[in-house]
Order: sequence, then structure tokens, then C-alpha cells
Amino acid sequence: MSPSNANTSFMRCMTSKAMASEHNQIAGVVVTKRRSTRPATSVVMLPEASLWKGRAKTSAGKSCNMTSVKNRQEWSTRPVSATLLRELSTASRTCRSVDTSGCHGNTSCQSAPKKPWGYCTYLDSRHSSKVPPYIFKLPKLQQYLSRFFTDSSVVVSAPTGSGKTAIFELAIVQLLKKMDDMNYGQNFKIVYMAPVKALCAERFRDWDAKFSRYGLTCKEVTGDSYETDLLEISHCRLILTTPEKWDSLTRRWKDNKGLVQVVKLFLIDEVHLLNEERRGATLEAVVSRMKTVQKTLRLDRHTASHTFLPLRFIAVSATIPNVEDVAQWLGCDDSPTKHYKISDELRPVKLNKVVIGYPCTTASPFQFDIGLSYKLKPILIKYSDLKPTLIFCSTRKGVQQTSAVLAQQLTFEFNQEQREKLMLAANLIQENKLKALLKGGIGYHHAGMDLADRSTTEQVFHSGYLPVLVTTSTLAMGVNLPAHLVIIKSTQQYVYGGYQEYSETQVLQMIGRAGRPQFDTSATAVIMTKENTKHRYERLVDGKELVESSLHRHLTEHLNAEVVLQTITEHAVAMDWIRSTFLYVRALSNPRHYGFPANLDKRGIEYKLEQMCLIELNELSKAKLITIDLINISPTETGCLMARYYLAFQSMKIFAKVCGSEKLQELLSLLSECHEFADVQLRVSEKKTLNALNKTKDQECIRFPLPGKIKTRDMKVNCLIQAVFGGLQIYDTSLNQDATKIVRAGERVSKCLVQFLNQQPQYQSLLSAIILAKCFYRKLWENTPYVSRQLERIGPALSSLLAKNGKTSFRAIVESNPRDLERILNRPPPMGNRIQEAVRGLPYFSLDLEASDKQFAKVTVTVKLLNPELVLKINISSNEHCFTLLVGDSENRLLLNKRIRTVDMVLSPILVFSVNPNNTKEVYANLLSEKWIGLDVSATIKVSNLKHLQQNLNYRPLRKEQLVPLEASEKKTLTDELTIQADTTSWKSFRTKEQVAGRRQWQGNANHWFQALKCLSMISSTHKQSTIKIPQIRTLQKGPRNTQRTFELVDHLIVSVECPSEYLLWLIHLPTPFRTDGVRVMAPTKDTLVGAGEAGSGLHTPVRLDTVETVLVASATPPQH
Repeated sequence: MSPSNANTSFMRCMTSKAMASEHNQIAGVVVTKRRSTRPATSVVMLPEASLWKGRAKTSAGKSCNMTSVKNRQEWSTRPVSATLLRELSTASRTCRSVDTSGCHGNTSCQSAPKKPWGYCTYLDSRHSSKVPPYIFKLPKLQQYLSRFFTDSSVVVSAPTGSGKTAIFELAIVQLLKKMDDMNYGQNFKIVYMAPVKALCAERFRDWDAKFSRYGLTCKEVTGDSYETDLLEISHCRLILTTPEKWDSLTRRWKDNKGLVQVVKLFLIDEVHLLNEERRGATLEAVVSRMKTVQKTLRLDRHTASHTFLPLRFIAVSATIPNVEDVAQWLGCDDSPTKHYKISDELRPVKLNKVVIGYPCTTASPFQFDIGLSYKLKPILIKYSDLKPTLIFCSTRKGVQQTSAVLAQQLTFEFNQEQREKLMLAANLIQENKLKALLKGGIGYHHAGMDLADRSTTEQVFHSGYLPVLVTTSTLAMGVNLPAHLVIIKSTQQYVYGGYQEYSETQVLQMIGRAGRPQFDTSATAVIMTKENTKHRYERLVDGKELVESSLHRHLTEHLNAEVVLQTITEHAVAMDWIRSTFLYVRALSNPRHYGFPANLDKRGIEYKLEQMCLIELNELSKAKLITIDLINISPTETGCLMARYYLAFQSMKIFAKVCGSEKLQELLSLLSECHEFADVQLRVSEKKTLNALNKTKDQECIRFPLPGKIKTRDMKVNCLIQAVFGGLQIYDTSLNQDATKIVRAGERVSKCLVQFLNQQPQYQSLLSAIILAKCFYRKLWENTPYVSRQLERIGPALSSLLAKNGKTSFRAIVESNPRDLERILNRPPPMGNRIQEAVRGLPYFSLDLEASDKQFAKVTVTVKLLNPELVLKINISSNEHCFTLLVGDSENRLLLNKRIRTVDMVLSPILVFSVNPNNTKEVYANLLSEKWIGLDVSATIKVSNLKHLQQNLNYRPLRKEQLVPLEASEKKTLTDELTIQADTTSWKSFRTKEQVAGRRQWQGNANHWFQALKCLSMISSTHKQSTIKIPQIRTLQKGPRNTQRTFELVDHLIVSVECPSEYLLWLIHLPTPFRTDGVRVMAPTKDTLVGAGEAGSGLHTPVRLDTVETVLVASATPPQH
């Protein structure tokens, strides 16, 4: 049997054992179908009814039926139907009275043998391989079911495995029913938020199968792409996400109101996550933001109508003592949140919780962890009952070491079926150590394993054939495994270079894997810890550990996000925001936990919280992320970048270290220090591989070798990034996964770095940042020989073949014979022709620099698209494909920064710009593709012999009284090429007394010059007259003696204006609509000069309109002296 066939056979076997019958469940509500020639009948029951294949009969012998559906395809394509919703609700209410406490199997209720609730058979050596359908009942909780069919928000604290997921599903059904009753025809969305991606993935697989047939489309949103995710979720109803992802999406909710204002149901899983250090703060901030959104919508008079549907929160958690605090936080004065607390005694599967404390005779946590491995055997013998056991370890190395110890100490006896299944699974495993262990009944699982090996191990344990599985916390979150016994071996983990205790959430999730209702009737969870921490974990497992806020430890980033959203606009508003958080609720109840005196009253606690906010706001102000005056608080552009790209405060501080002259190597080292890589761990077992990648004589190494050995997290991040860009083989599976995660985060960080440096006047650092961001996007160096890897159907292997045969550039590929390409790739025709066609359709540019004027220092930059017809024909480039034109000089000054869309160049293939270098030797120009490697072009020109503008032009102050208004109907021609046009409906215009006298002078202060510019239009021999309309102007900066002012033409451009006297006024044509980003005042040109003056006064800041899409200037020459 081939490996692929064996794998298929094995997976089919695993699936058949796990599924005894075809069930489709919704909210503990089951939809069951018969396979027959007659139309299928769907049966709906609530959790207290038993689940079996066939019809459900009430005590009166009548069936609870729904509308017949002819086939499965009709279900999958059927939209949310009003009739279907009514039937679902009616059937749910009818079945609440059903008493089927003895039903199971495929027989009728009257003849079924009675089994205890939670009955399940494990597939171990003592049982048959056939799995009977499980019986599921939620004791005492059925009395609360009717209460979930309300509009109130709900918080439920219940033991893990007690059916909390059904509460979410009931809430979804309730929302659909309510919308049907209201004839709610507007858009709506449901958000499910879980602490980790694994839980989201599990819920997605389940709910997508259940709800898609009702037209409730699901989308899992847990990635790093903002634009892609935003587009995809706009077309779905049920969004499954994490706190971090939803935080990043809603940090710009006012720009995307269509997303957040249509959320009508917000489902929060594992809300006790609030206790966790990092994720808890994010969860609290994002839920508080949703409350703010709801409040804003309530105050909006347009939404305050009879069709307005308020947001409902449904939150579930493990057993916690202060569930009422969570309810108080989620509720509001006019709509309090209901809360329910289910004790552990009502748990469907009785859980025996054992905490064992061991004396720690060594100071090393590592040695203590190893010692616990040899204490596992008696625990397994005492508590396992010969049923599957799950052992959690803190590290991957600890997983393998523990598995080896258990293999030496334990011997299992298997029946023939188990032995065959274990041998089949072992033959599918690639890793030799795991292959040998599986044959003996012991497996291990961690995130560093091969994906196929992990999947096979999960399946064989899930089916019940594997007695013991040793794993890390990868399986702790939401994976439904049939573990009768769960052991937490040591409660410490290695994080950020040191050992620390597991969070409460991690411990609760791990012990929650014991005894799921589908698989067990009783279960045991054992926690192995140090003697001095035993009491803490006893309190935790007994549900006596209070849930506290962690927002105060991460207040800086979340305050900045709210300032950017303009939720916080002044000091008083900041306190209003604090009142919407869980931090405020808990600070009033337990002030000592947050460092406040215990005897403080409410006013005193609020004052302390306000001071806490002010401290963090001042830190943001010092870092120039926000600005604070006497009253108002407003964000800076840098602060907006921090919020938009979801970066940590520490990372923005690192950005501030950029001096402007960094080359690519230095910028990469700086980026590797960012806080976004803080969760990357440097393991001892990885150092050998990393050092080999860094420096070795026997194999290819990274482009910029690091000094010495790899000793820190930053060096590991740097090394892995370079290895990915260089296409180096990373033989360690764990390092491969780390590299993928690092590059994904690095793409987001590098994009933010580019935008940050766009605000700076330095050329070199911005050039390096743009190149680095493109390298992250393509996962290749900018000078890579593997350019063909960017093409469709060309992977690393084929790209390497092309590079070895000299095809290291797009030009080399185009100039090759198509048959040679096919021979190199060992592919049939027309593969070579298709590759060349794709390459020809890429946009190719030429870039020229010319010193066009000897009298004034001026360099003309010409950009030309060489193949517009091919680009348009093959349609390779899209509206999103852009190039960036950078022009700088040898003094590292940035002279021009222009973003060019390829689609615009197709229509107009030539663009011309001009720059004015000042006291420099050379000018450099770079045209950089934002997404494609191998298309960049550059040019250099020497300009040291050019004369500069200061030698010929001077300015003088002008008097306001020289100006007189121009009549509305008057039109005065100054030259054949220059006119004045007045438009009294929009603007006013001015001219000078000297102009009335016939002299060629325009005078006035800067304000009057802009008033004139508003109504003037430019005339040339090749262009028709156009009236300029520019919006309101506001002063940004005043110059000396009021002769120089910097102005902003709102949403358009920024220029610096000098008052002229001797030159004619050159006029600018601005196309509409017209928008610019990242504008700055730069060196002057004659074309964009407003005017010149007579000798005697100094030149201040020249004028540059580098953001205008098209500049048309009337011809004029300077006066002769």
C-alpha cells in the first residue's frame, strides 16, 4: 500500500470510529436525517433531549418535526428563511417538555436500555471498536434555556465541558428569530471572539457546517492582512476572530462604520482571559470599544428608530467567583447584564481535581521539571483507569524527554485491532523517534513537529488507540480529546528568557481537557507543582481565584488607540473611557490589587485612575505620539501609525532611534529589536542550526553575518529573516515555524517603518526601508537571483533550476528561447511561452536625470513606462501596484518622494519632475516597485558645477496697503500668456497699486498671495485656461517679521510662501479631484516659484509644490539687472 493510500485509509478509519451516525447539531439543537427514498425529516431537540438517529417522540408519542428538505444540497444553499426560523423556534419550545431520560441508540424511546448520562466507550484494550452514540444532558442548566431567548446580555460561569458552546448557538438562533419578528431588513453581523486561533478554527469548522445551510456565512479572521480581511468579512455574517485581530480592525472603526455598527451579537469565549497579562488587556480594551460604539449609535438620531437593534453581549467563562463583576462591566444603566453561575457539582462529567506539591531541592526549574518525569508512573497507575492520558509539559524538549522516560517505565498490552492501528499510524510518521514511541503506545505532540505528523498523532489519540500523549500547551485550547486523565507536569514555563508560572487561563484550559461529555463519565486532573505554590493552584481549581484586570499594565498602547479614534479628546473624556473598562469595576472592589490604598472612597479611586491615565498620556506626548495642550488631546501622524499598524509603544521608541543614514543591514538589525518579536524564544537546541546559518564554510550562509555566536532573541530573529530572504534551507522544523511567524509580523512592522520615515527629510533610511518592506512582502532579497519565484507556478525548486542556468533576471528570461526554459524546468510546451508572456506583461521603466539649466540649479527627472501596451494587454498590473520615486543628494537630503500608480502610467507613459539640489555633488534617483523584485531602476548625476538660486534671487517684505480688490467682472491681461480671472461666487482676488499703474509687480503679504492664487488660472500655448479652486487655508507657522508663512491648503498640499516684488507671478494648475499624502516643503524650482524680489534682503524658505500631479507654468524670465 502506498503512503498516500495508507494515510487515506487511516484517516477514513479514524473518522468512522469518531462518527457513529450523521448528526447535524445547532445549539444543542440536533438536526438528524434518514437516508431513504422518501423525503428526509429533520428533528430538532434541545440539549436535555437525547441524541440518536431517527425521530424524537414526546411522551404523547408525537414527533417534533420540521419542514422536510429533499436533499443536503438544498440545505447548503438555502438563505436565512423566516419560515425556517419560526419552525426552529417552535420545535425548540416544544421539545423543552420532552422527557427522554433513558433514550439512546437506534431504538425507540420505549425499548431503549437505560444508560447513565455521559455514557461513552473508549477504544482501549478492554472495549469494542464500535462507538455507541453518546448521551448528552446539562443538569440544572435546562431551566436557564428559556432565559437566553431574551434581549439581555448574559454572562455564564460554568465548568469546562458543560455545554457553554450551546449557549452561543442559542443566542445566534435567538437573534435570527428576533430579526425575523422585526422584519429587520438591514445588514447584520455576529462576532465570536476567542483567546487563541485554535479555538476560532475549531468553532469555524463546526459552525460553518451548521449555519451555512441557513445562509449564515462564516469567516475566520485571525491573520495579519488588514485590507484583505476587511474585504472578506464585508460579505459574511458570522466573524470568528481573536482579541488582537478585532482590536486591529476596530482601531479605525470610524473609517469603516459599516463593519462595527452592524454587529448585533458579540460572543466572548473564555472571558476569564481578562486575568491574563497581555491578552487580557487587549480583550478588555476591545470590548470597551464595542461598548463605546454602541453608545455612539444610541446617541445618533438617525439610528434611534424602531428598527435599531442594540448590541448584545454573551460571555462565558470557567468557574470564577466574581462573575457579577464581568456582568456589571458588560452592562449599562438602562440594560443590565444577567449572570449565571453553575457550580462544579453540576458538571456533566465528574472531575476529580488533585494538586500534588513536591519539595524543590534544586534552584534550577529545569532540573525540577526533569525530576517530575520520573514521578509520573505512580500517578498513571493510580488515576488513569487504563484510559487515555494527556500529559502537558512546558517545553518541546521536555515533551520528548518525558516521552522517553515513560517508554522505559511503562509497557502496554494491546489487542489485535489496537496493535494494527498503532502500526499503521507509526508507518505514516516521518520522525523516527515518534515512530518508535507510537508502536509502544506513547506519542508526543508540539508545534515544532511536521504538520502531517501532528495530524496523525491527534487522530490516533482521538480515536482511543493511543494510551498516552505527551504535549505542550498547543492542544490545551479547545481541542476536543478523549482524555480520562490530564496531568500538568510542572506549572512553570520558559518565557522571555526566564521561568514563570502558567496563567490561570492556561491551567484551566489544560485541566478542562479531562472528561468531555462525549467521551467520558468521570475524569481526573492532576497538577504537579512545587510545594510553595500548591495552595495557589488549589484555590484556582476550586474556582476561588478572582478575575482581575490587567489593562493598567498595558495602558499606553490602548490609550493611544483611543486618542487616534478621538474617543479621548481631553482629560475629562479620558476618565469617561476608564469608567467603561473592567479596570474601573475591579478597582472599586479591590483597590489594593492596583496599588491604591484600601481605605479610598469612590472619588479617591477615580482620582488615582485619572492620575494613572495622565502619566501614560504624558509618556505618549514625550514620544511625540500625541499632543497635549491645556485642554485638548490630539494624535500625531506617528501616533496614528502606531495605532493603524498595531505596534507596541516600545517599537515606536525603537523607530525614533533611526538617524536617517541607515543602510539595509542596519535597518534590519534595528527592526529585529521590535517588541512584536518578544514572544520568540531562543532555545538551546536551536543554536547549532542558527550558528550554521550565520557563519559556515561548508554551506551557504546569510547575507549579513552577525558577529560571534547567536546568543539573543534579536540575533535569532535577524538570522531567520535573512535565511528566509536568501532562500536558505532551514532543517529544523521548529525554526521553520518561527521563521514563518517572524516574517509575517515583520511585513507589518516594515510597512509602518516606511510610513514613519516618510515624515523624515532623510533619503538613505527611507530608501532602505522601502527595499526592506518589499523583501518582507516577497520573502526574497532585492538582489536575489531567484526573481522567477515571484511568478505563478514557479516555486523554490523551479526557481533554483532557472537561477543555476543563468536566468537570474526578468530580462534574461525574456531573451531566452521558450524551449530552453522548458528543458531547464523539465516541463512540456507551452510552459516556456507562458512564463515569457507573464514576464513581458510586467511594467518596465526608464529613469533619466538631466541638469537642464546652468543659470539655476535644476535637475529634471524623467520617468517613462517602456511597455504600456503589453501591461494593458496582459493586465498584470492592478490599481494596487505602485512605484515610489525617490530623489536624494549626496548630503542625504530627500528632494522628491513621489508614489506612482502603474495604471496611471499606462494612460500617460511619461512623467517629468524637477528638483533643485543645493550645495551637493551628486543627485540620486530610485524608482522602486512596492511589490516586485527585479523591476527597480536608478540613476545618478553630478551637479557640483550648477549655480544655485540664492545667488540670483532675493526677497523683501511687502506692505498690505499696496493691495486693492479686483472687480468681479474685470479681466486684465498682463501678458499674452498670463491672465487674471475673478470668481466672486467662490473667491476674492487682489492686485497691487503698482499693477494698476502698469508696472509688472505683484505685492502683498502671504495671506493676500494665497487669496490671489485662489482665483488665478494659468495660460500657455498648449493648455486651455482653468480656474483654480482651493479650499480653506490655515496658518501653520510664522516666519521672521511676518514675511514668511507656512500654509496648509487643507487636504491638498503644503507650501512655504515668500512675498515677491520684481518677478511676474507664475501660476499653478491643480487638477481635480486631487489629494496628496506625506507632503513636505522642499528645495525650490524656478517653475514653482511664486515670485522673486529685488536685492537687499535674504532668501528664507523657497517654494516647492512637489505634490501637484501636473504643473503647468507660464513662460517668463527673471529681470535683467
